Amino acid sequence: MNIQRILYILAALPLVWLAGCDKNDELPVDTTSQEIVFDMLFADDDPSTTKVATATDFTSSWETGDKVGVYIVKGNGGLKASGNWVDNMALTYGGGAWTASTSLYYPNDGDKLSFYAYYPYDAGMTNPNAYAFNVPIDQASNSGEYYKKNDFLWAKLENVSKSDNSVVLPFSHALAMIQIAIYDNESTPPAVNLLNVITDCTINLADQSITPGSTKNTIQMWRRHTINLTFFRWALVPPQTMDIRFVWTKNSRNYTVTPATNVTLTSGNIKKYTTTQP
Repeated sequence: MNIQRILYILAALPLVWLAGCDKNDELPVDTTSQEIVFDMLFADDDPSTTKVATATDFTSSWETGDKVGVYIVKGNGGLKASGNWVDNMALTYGGGAWTASTSLYYPNDGDKLSFYAYYPYDAGMTNPNAYAFNVPIDQASNSGEYYKKNDFLWAKLENVSKSDNSVVLPFSHALAMIQIAIYDNESTPPAVNLLNVITDCTINLADQSITPGSTKNTIQMWRRHTINLTFFRWALVPPQTMDIRFVWTKNSRNYTVTPATNVTLTSGNIKKYTTTQP
């Protein structure tokens, strides 16, 4: 998927009104049920922060077939591993709209709802507060699909009262991004690897935190685009502190570049580096 600050309406869902009377047909009983309407957007609370994205200008949009997962908590219990009001419901994007796996209605008892959502959807998620996630080592193949389908996003909106207004879920990027731009006066760019990266992590949707693991790998970076013989490559990584070290091979020679050391990478931010082919 690619990322933009444009609002996408998941569904324009009608209101269903049910009215009834007691058995003596005296005072009407309010049995009104209202279907929940979702809007999805990409949060941009700080315009100075460069967001992780898949378009070259760091904007994006949903693609057909994208799925998000949604947890809903009723009342003040907080998000649990399981047994929430709604657990890991899938919403699928297609034809400019989203389709839910089941219809949802606000409760009529006055309890507020809290929403926790994420992308990409995983039917096997068993604990939204301790979700084991790994970025792919190969982010270069399949025209960047491995990159796009593993760009983990999260959103939360808490203490929502029953309302005619849509539930707007502001998605942001949980991972960090690293970009290298290599100028080469030849039009044959080499494959570039990012070295010694922690690729596993544990994600908590309730407080939107990530704990990096300990498994280090070499990531094959995605060749995103080219501008005037400058070749741009991207990689998604969990938040961590690491040395930024790139390596590639050209004309049977190995090249290693270390533009920065002890760099702290945080969710939703990008680190950009440039170099010239020796």
